[in-house]
Amino acid sequence: MRLTMEELCLMAAYDNLDRAALAAALCNSLPDLEEPELQALTESVILKMDNMTDDEFDALDRIPDFDFDTEGEPETEG
Repeated sequence: MRLTMEELCLMAAYDNLDRAALAAALCNSLPDLEEPELQALTESVILKMDNMTDDEFDALDRIPDFDFDTEGEPETEG
C-alpha cells in the first residue's frame, strides 16, 4: 500500500501510533472539513487504512521526510 507525501503529512498531524484510533479520528474530522481537497485526501487515507493490516500500518514510516530541495520538491535518494 503506497501513501503519498500529502497523505503521510495528514497522518502525521494526528496521533498516529494506532491504526484504529487514527482511522476514527480521521472519520470524526470529516464533517468539519470545508475544503473539498482536504476532505478527498482524508477519505483517501481512510480507505487506504481500511485496506491495510495492522502489520502493514506498523511498517509505515509515518513521519514524513520534509527535506526539500531548492525548487520546493522533496528530495529523493538514489
